[in-house]
Amino acid sequence: MEIYEYLAFIRKQKKIGQDKLSDALGVTRQTIYRIECGKQRLFLDQYIRICKELGISPAEPFLQMESDNIVITKDDLIQLKKINTWFNLFLQQKK
Repeated sequence: MEIYEYLAFIRKQKKIGQDKLSDALGVTRQTIYRIECGKQRLFLDQYIRICKELGISPAEPFLQMESDNIVITKDDLIQLKKINTWFNLFLQQKK
């Protein structure tokens, strides 16, 4: 599963419509559609904002990936877990 597919999966699982997500991000619904289909490049700032709106850590999709297209080393995994911890703390402070 690619990152954009995972983001679409989580959005649907949480029953968040593309319209609601696009409104929260200040983009069109078509932008969300293109991102979720892999037809539009997902920039880091967009990615972080989408993760925040979905209530997930930016590291989560990488930790869940089962793609042959990505190789995650032990050091990468440690860094992703640090990002995950940092982001969860950040979300708790925002509540």
